[in-house]
Amino acid sequence: MSSETKITEAKGNLFQVKKFVDDLALIDSGVVHFINDSVFTIMLDDFSLNFVIVNDAEEKRRLRIKEQSKKSITLEFVNFDQSNLGAGVLKPTSLFVINGVEIYFTFFIRSLENTQKEFTYTLLSKTNNKE
Repeated sequence: MSSETKITEAKGNLFQVKKFVDDLALIDSGVVHFINDSVFTIMLDDFSLNFVIVNDAEEKRRLRIKEQSKKSITLEFVNFDQSNLGAGVLKPTSLFVINGVEIYFTFFIRSLENTQKEFTYTLLSKTNNKE
């Protein structure tokens, strides 16, 4: 170690980071790997947002609400995983309102192998400014 190297005390977060897509503020985004019929859950405070990828030979590709209550919503992604190239909705789409905040959503699903899936998602909220 060079004698000119100075080791300083580790500091907490140096910046408060905020991310936006146009006038929508980023709440959460990520990539999750799971298999068909598994449930992926995101908790927003005490609200449960559940995602399930399903294959249904009788249905066309669509997003459907399986269950909905004041405390949770379960969305089924029907036949979105038919291609290794993937499919999804990349334009932020209003999903629901929680505590007066409108929640927007984008997603993309790719088939990896057999029933293994890659689920990419973004949750956003409507904001009036970027402060």
